[in-house]
Amino acid sequence: MTSSATVWMAALMLVASVALFVAAPLTEVFSARRRETDEEARGARLQHERGLATAALRELDFDHEMGKIDDDDYHALRTRLETRALAAMSGLSELSDLSTVAGLSELSALDGPALSGADAPARTAAAGGIKPCPRCATPAAADYLFCPRCGATLERPVDLPAGSSAP
Repeated sequence: MTSSATVWMAALMLVASVALFVAAPLTEVFSARRRETDEEARGARLQHERGLATAALRELDFDHEMGKIDDDDYHALRTRLETRALAAMSGLSELSDLSTVAGLSELSALDGPALSGADAPARTAAAGGIKPCPRCATPAAADYLFCPRCGATLERPVDLPAGSSAP
């Protein structure tokens, strides 16, 4: 009888250990992973929204150029998508400004590689706002000299020396 009880006890311990191993990822007790803060979650959501809106704008432009969308629908859709993209960009800018004020180094990743390249217009309010490209209407930071999408020259006010007048 003793060996039968020992076998049952060993089987019960094996089943219990397997159950704990399977359930461990579902609990926070065994998790050493750092939890995402509210600001990081908001930043990730805003980056995702900005990416979706800018991709939709590119697709809309392409469809309009191919003749799939008439001018009235194009302008209405473009206005809505630009509003979504600019709202996400301004949210990212506010979040970035909050991170520098509060000294949160984790949020400085929002200004990193995810916002470079074609998505560079997201660096906006800190640089003085947003201005649209005169050729393709892509939003660009006010301090940009060229459009990040089509490369067109963006107008920039010229700093005149003190005492001189505009031509």
